[in-house]
Amino acid sequence: MRFARTLGAVLALASVTPVHAHAFLDHAEPRVGSTVQAAPAEVKIWFTQEIEQAFSSMSVRDATGQRVNTSDSRVDPSDHTLLRVPVEALQPGN
Repeated sequence: MRFARTLGAVLALASVTPVHAHAFLDHAEPRVGSTVQAAPAEVKIWFTQEIEQAFSSMSVRDATGQRVNTSDSRVDPSDHTLLRVPVEALQPGN
């Protein structure tokens, strides 16, 4: 009985795969801190690992704090490390 419990515990631990709890920003388009000649149609950010749509969101705001994305952000279906958000046509500014 004791052997069976020990064996069960060892098998349970052996089948556990490591899980990383946090994805970090890898890069963005437009690049962080960059200056662009024209406003992008969307903002894209890549993370160091796959992200879940249910727990991931992004909004884009102008210099006055007004939200300028035209819809909610979404995880790219072909690249689960990429979060995209479409942006309205913007005037020159920050």
